Amino acid sequence: MGMYDSVVHVCDCGHTVEWQSKDGPRELDTYPTGAVPFRVAEDVLGRTERCEGCDSVWTLERAYPPPINTVPLWARKGPS
Repeated sequence: MGMYDSVVHVCDCGHTVEWQSKDGPRELDTYPTGAVPFRVAEDVLGRTERCEGCDSVWTLERAYPPPINTVPLWARKGPS
């Protein structure tokens, strides 16, 4: 068994549904679905897991499209 990170979601029945990612930092961290690092999110997108409490099926999808039209830039002053 290797190192992994987890993404968790609380099902409507109250049980926790978990997806495991072997991409990203792999430090046994647990992330709620609303705050997942990019590399971990890309690894688990589209995966399906079943709730052990009520047998509901959950699939991870993007909550909204990431911004693709803009890129943050830094302006660094150089020597004169």
